[in-house]
Amino acid sequence: MEQFSQWAKSIAEWVEGRMDGFAILGIDPLIVHFALAFLLVAGGVWLFEPLMEWLISANWKRLLVFLVICLSAINLFLSIQLYQVMNYDQTVAENVLGIEILAVVTFGVCYTLYGLGRQIYRLSTRRRRQS
Repeated sequence: MEQFSQWAKSIAEWVEGRMDGFAILGIDPLIVHFALAFLLVAGGVWLFEPLMEWLISANWKRLLVFLVICLSAINLFLSIQLYQVMNYDQTVAENVLGIEILAVVTFGVCYTLYGLGRQIYRLSTRRRRQS
């Protein structure tokens, strides 16, 4: 746990140093945290979508549910731990965890709308071919 604490402090110091550079440009640090969390989730989807499709096609639903729940729980616990370490040092704004959760939810909404739009497009092209 001591190593994790030191690792989290070094990340907090790195983020704080980078935030000063963004502040010079007039960019709010919360926007940077939102963008980092959003891009992290988008990258994760891009990397793990083929694996998830393979697990679904192999009909391994229990393993898939287990993996998703475990990864979500680990992510939540690590985010809370990292937030607590950063909050004690007063190096990051207090609502960073809320911004990260907002980024995850926003990505989920965008991803859902993308899937819905793709289905509507496929449905409309099928109907055009049939008529």
